Amino acid sequence: MTGNPEDPPNTRSNVIDPLGPLLDEFLERFRAGENPSISEFVRRAPEYELEIRDLFPTLATLEQAGDGDGGTFGANGSIVPGIKLHRLGEYCILREIGRGGMGIVYEAEQESLGRHVALKVLPNYALFDPKHLHRFHREARAAAQLHHSNIVPVFGVGEDRGIHYYAMQYINGLGLDAVLNELRSSRFSSDRKKKDVHRVKTSPETERLFVESPLLDQPRCKSVNNSLEKNNASSKRGSEEAIGPVVEPNSVVITNPESVVTSASDTNYYRNVARLGKQIAGALSYAHSIGVLHRDIKPSNLLLDAQGQVWVTDFGLAKSVGDDLTHTGDLVGTLRYMAPERFRGWSDPRSDIYSLGLTLYELLTLQPAFDQKDRTRLIKQVTQDFPIRPRKIDPQIPRDLETIVLKAIEKEPSVRFQSAEELEADLIRFVDGRPIHARRASTYEVLALWCRRNPPLATLTVTVCLLIVCLAVGGILGTWRLRAENTKALRNLARATKAESRERTARQLADLHAYDALLATARARRWSGRPGQSFQSLKAIEQAASLVGNDLTQQQVLDLRNEAIAAMTLFDVETDVRHEQSPTVHASHHRWAYDSGIEKFASTDNQGKLVIRDLKGLQVVQTLPAMHTDAESLPYLRYSPNDRYLGARGVWDDGKLAVRIYDLWSPAEPIFSQDIIGTIFQRNLEFSRDSSLCVYASGYQLIVLQLVPTVEVLHNLQLEHETDFVCFGPTNEQVLTGREDKLTQVDIMNFTSPRTLPMPERVIDADWSPDGRFIAAGCRDGSVIIFDTRKDYNSRKITDGHRNEVRYVQFDSKGSWLLSTSWDATTRIWDPFLSQEVLCIDGTASQFSETSEMLSFELANSLVGRWRTSANAVCQSIWGLDHRGEIVDIDFSSDGEYMVTASRFEGLTMRRLNDRTVIAQWRPYYETRNARFSPDGQSLLTSGSGRVDRWPIEVIRQGDIEKLLQRRQTLASGDVNFPTEMDITADGQLIASMYFDNVRRIQTAGPQRGEDCSDIPVSNRTENLMDIQLRGHNSAWFVAISPNGRWGVSTGKGASGFQVTDLENLDHAQEVQSVSLPGSYLGLLAFSPDSKQCICSTSTEYQVFDTSTWTKTASISRAITGVGEAQFSCDGRLLALEDQFEIRLLDAKTYQLQAVLPGPLGEQLNSGYPEGAGGLRFSPDNRYLAVGTQRNTVQLWDIEKIHQRLQVLGLDWLHEAQTENLTTRDYLSD
Repeated sequence: MTGNPEDPPNTRSNVIDPLGPLLDEFLERFRAGENPSISEFVRRAPEYELEIRDLFPTLATLEQAGDGDGGTFGANGSIVPGIKLHRLGEYCILREIGRGGMGIVYEAEQESLGRHVALKVLPNYALFDPKHLHRFHREARAAAQLHHSNIVPVFGVGEDRGIHYYAMQYINGLGLDAVLNELRSSRFSSDRKKKDVHRVKTSPETERLFVESPLLDQPRCKSVNNSLEKNNASSKRGSEEAIGPVVEPNSVVITNPESVVTSASDTNYYRNVARLGKQIAGALSYAHSIGVLHRDIKPSNLLLDAQGQVWVTDFGLAKSVGDDLTHTGDLVGTLRYMAPERFRGWSDPRSDIYSLGLTLYELLTLQPAFDQKDRTRLIKQVTQDFPIRPRKIDPQIPRDLETIVLKAIEKEPSVRFQSAEELEADLIRFVDGRPIHARRASTYEVLALWCRRNPPLATLTVTVCLLIVCLAVGGILGTWRLRAENTKALRNLARATKAESRERTARQLADLHAYDALLATARARRWSGRPGQSFQSLKAIEQAASLVGNDLTQQQVLDLRNEAIAAMTLFDVETDVRHEQSPTVHASHHRWAYDSGIEKFASTDNQGKLVIRDLKGLQVVQTLPAMHTDAESLPYLRYSPNDRYLGARGVWDDGKLAVRIYDLWSPAEPIFSQDIIGTIFQRNLEFSRDSSLCVYASGYQLIVLQLVPTVEVLHNLQLEHETDFVCFGPTNEQVLTGREDKLTQVDIMNFTSPRTLPMPERVIDADWSPDGRFIAAGCRDGSVIIFDTRKDYNSRKITDGHRNEVRYVQFDSKGSWLLSTSWDATTRIWDPFLSQEVLCIDGTASQFSETSEMLSFELANSLVGRWRTSANAVCQSIWGLDHRGEIVDIDFSSDGEYMVTASRFEGLTMRRLNDRTVIAQWRPYYETRNARFSPDGQSLLTSGSGRVDRWPIEVIRQGDIEKLLQRRQTLASGDVNFPTEMDITADGQLIASMYFDNVRRIQTAGPQRGEDCSDIPVSNRTENLMDIQLRGHNSAWFVAISPNGRWGVSTGKGASGFQVTDLENLDHAQEVQSVSLPGSYLGLLAFSPDSKQCICSTSTEYQVFDTSTWTKTASISRAITGVGEAQFSCDGRLLALEDQFEIRLLDAKTYQLQAVLPGPLGEQLNSGYPEGAGGLRFSPDNRYLAVGTQRNTVQLWDIEKIHQRLQVLGLDWLHEAQTENLTTRDYLSD
């Protein structure tokens, strides 16, 4: 066996020390003659800076101490450079067997006694540091006084030629660090857990650990090969503790070179480790008994010889008071085995026990207890951390042996074995298989000891734990309290929820009652005929809608929507400006003048000054140089329509009755002034509608005054009587004058004979409608008489209105409404065509604004103000010639510019749609039936008594009826005056008609086959008509043709169904189906724009058919029995159905009711029989829906305006995105 010196720095294993490669490189370069920089190696391994700066200079010194032969220290065994040692005193040096930082160990022979010894020599360089020499002698003395079978004895100390040395017993064996390295490198160390058998070559010392030997004194190896000279010096692994020959681990000859190590040897291994520990503990017990502490127990200082005996070496730190923490050449290895208290500056025998425990730990686990390489981290690990329990690394380690080791390496000395003898005794018990006395520290003891070692951290930990406990206790108490509070809160919440539910139910019930009340209020106001019938009704509807909100049912929404639409059709007023106290303004009884916008008015103040005031604030904005002096009356004032001129008739500051005209643009002086004859109460002063003329009366004279370009009197007309009032007609040529029971129409330009209108009562005031059709006269008996100039001045007397004298009458700017005021302190609004009252207002109205949106008023207690009107309603009435008759058909031109109506007994009327102006009116038939614009807009197709005609549009626009009748083109005719039904296709190429002889005739308006007439207008292709006749039903009256020209359908009120004809092949057109609809009157037919649906009106319902199969897809009940019209919108989205007094709008796909359109004046729409159904038509842009009535009027519904107003109320049936831009008139398109 060989001694086991500690690895020198240049050959240390990288497993133990990562500085090995750097040490090798440093020595190799130093030996090659370089002078390597220490800083270079620090930069390469900064984490080992302290070790490098401490160790590398020492290595350089040791190398320089060698002789010149080898060039390095220890290469040839030299101590002093240039001198090769062969003898020291009586010792003959045989060879070097080890080296270390503090000395070299040689094998030598003591010639005087003839024995092998190990000679430890102190290098010459160490003499420079007295501490090294002192330590050398101290080590020799300490070892010399120890006499134990497990402690290497010292034979003597000497000095020769300045070289200090001492001689020890030569031990033939290995250091335990070498044994550990061999075990780690063998396969056994990694595979013994697997229970497999492996063959490994090991040294006898190592194998001794795996064989059963009670005293480890029965070696299984043969004698040592004494040919030590053959051993390579380069393989030396010595340290200053080595005391035996250098031998390779595998060089020992064993009985069986390939020994078998099995799992059965594991038990022997652990037991033999315990035996080794027992020997070391015994040696330490002996040393401690004589007061010597080793202080550096570690594997490299323990030698195992071939007989299995352990020898404790290197007492260099024994009783040392110097460098306790560092050991030259073995910095990291020494720190790893030091007891924690050593770092606190003290030690005792328990410190050696701790180091022995770590050695045993490493033998059991084959890994160090602390493996940090960094010095700082290693110290922290040694002093604070606990190593992993051995059985966690290898579960086969006996539990008792683990307990002994863990007790030996406790951080606190008081918990360890208190003496090496105690440790030795427990190890003996383990080896003998008896119970050990050691026990593991309890958790409480471990915690208490840890606190003692780490007071600050322990205090912090205890504080944190107490805080956690407090928090936990507080949390538990808080949780209990919160749970109680939560339970209480949940109970309260449940009670509150129930209460809230009851309250919500009560509120919903109250809202429902409020909804019903508001809806009833809206209906009551609408039917009241009093102010608020529209405005207040809509406010109640809006309030009802917002009150219920999203909880409205579909029927409730529909009810509110229909009620809102009905209210939107009514004329109404609401206060816009009202002055409760106006002391400077007296009641004028229609003598004050208002401008066209009802923004300002002219009056006199208390001093008689003529002033103009702002109506909203009553501030004086202009004062005129005039003073009215008649204290018993007021002047009569009139604004010109353009608001430039102000006419005044009264008694002025000169005491004379005079007429004065003021130009308000330069009001310094009147531009005209003339004394007149008359009374102060007469109102015979008026301006023309274009503000270019002014007429006034003086006695029996009527003076016409020109205002532009110069002010001059044009005419002075002599009247047959004085006049109390005067008003202009629609032009500057005609005026009306009135006096007593005479109402006279005077031509002031052509001087024709005046026309006197018969008046049954004294006329008080009169007005002429803007279109010149109506003249209204207010009478003393409270009646209003209306003359129709288009019906030869036929008059109608309204007697069921005012109860006292009518003081004032006026048409609005459009002629749609007529107001009358009376001494009964009421104002009534009338429909002049139907002579029907639409509103009764308490108070005296003065004047409509230019747009009819404002109406001024004066109340009896000198209050003035203005009302806002609903004149721009969603439905406008368009009148026929006479209210006795019915509108049976309506159509719009393709460009939306014109509308034509067919009155059954009054003929045809074409109007301009934008202003409703009549362009032409004529009666071509005794009984008119249909009117259709051609798709190209060049002609109008009509049907009536036995005829179908075409009329050129350009002639109609001229209004020359005589010329129009001459240009009439008859497409078909008969001999009787039976009404002929007609329909055309969307492109105008096919015309279907039903004649008195029940023959359906299909005519083409296109060219003959093979003839190119694409450049010829449709209206001029009459010579190319093709005629196909089909026999119809005996009772068939009505006919319809699909827009695509595929289908022709006919029926009648006496028929039991309708007949369908396929017109796709005109040459072979034939009836394909007869649809039976028994039990009801049949009437009008209509197709959808895409020709996919056909709807037939019966006396009880509307029936919808799918034209692809002609099967019924829907039945829609009528509100009131009777046959009515049906019409699809031009985009096919809406379906309009005509009931007796209202129009229903349905979704054309789902047939769901969307809205109901009631007439504003309650006109009947049809007479209940098929031929009496009113006309019904959508405009091409779907904005308007025109409805004919039985009173010869047309209800023109503005669908776009309905959507706008419903959207404000939140009741529109269209999606919001579809109504964002209604002005584009495509609100029903995608």
